[in-house]
Amino acid sequence: MSPRSFRPRLEELGGRVLPSANPAISISDVALAEGHSGQTAFVFTVTLSEASSQEVSVKYGTANGSAKTGDADYVGKSGTLTFRPGETTKTITILVNGDRRYESDEQFFVNLSKARNATIADAQGIGTILNDDPLYGGGGCSADNPCTDPDPNPPGDGY
Repeated sequence: MSPRSFRPRLEELGGRVLPSANPAISISDVALAEGHSGQTAFVFTVTLSEASSQEVSVKYGTANGSAKTGDADYVGKSGTLTFRPGETTKTITILVNGDRRYESDEQFFVNLSKARNATIADAQGIGTILNDDPLYGGGGCSADNPCTDPDPNPPGDGY
């Protein structure tokens, strides 16, 4: 290995930057339509930058954004993920409640904290609940029925 091919990860410690021997943890973002009824699973992927010979753990918990548990937009959840030696991927499933109520796209968060034997590179997954309901209960705009202005002079109308 040439001296130029080794690039250590860096970790901040009390204002100093030191090489880190621990893998880094990241979480994905998810964007899905909520659905009209039942629940839709938003599956966030949590990854380690490399496999570790030690057990790695990280705590997680949901947090309200414009989407709120109190409005029954999604089901809050918290817990701990544990990566056994050699594992690099885990998932967190958050259930989003479907409805037929028109609302703007909404967001909630899955926050990572208190990593053990790892650092956290990306501490927040963003869940975007895409609206799929019509504006006025049937004839409004939606992903399935986009709002477009009709051509006032369609071909063949004599103008």
